[in-house]
Amino acid sequence: MKRYLILFALAASMPAFAQAGPVGAPGRYIIVHSPHVQTDTVLLDTTTGKTWRLTQDSSRAGEAVAWVPMARTDNPAEMQQFLRDHPPKK
Repeated sequence: MKRYLILFALAASMPAFAQAGPVGAPGRYIIVHSPHVQTDTVLLDTTTGKTWRLTQDSSRAGEAVAWVPMARTDNPAEMQQFLRDHPPKK
């Protein structure tokens, strides 16, 4: 935990460089957090539509936290493939 605080302090003290864009335009990435469920924090790439869920793996040393890609289906064929890859539990 102490290591994360040091990294956070270093990152906070560094100047931020952002992509220039029109004033008032949203950024490329948006983080959405549900006020009802702690585990529902999602990162959205507004350019590609890709999404990731913030996941904590307590089975790893240091309570590892990472953005894990989420599946996305854009058409019936992709949905059918998703259903084949993830059949119902028995």
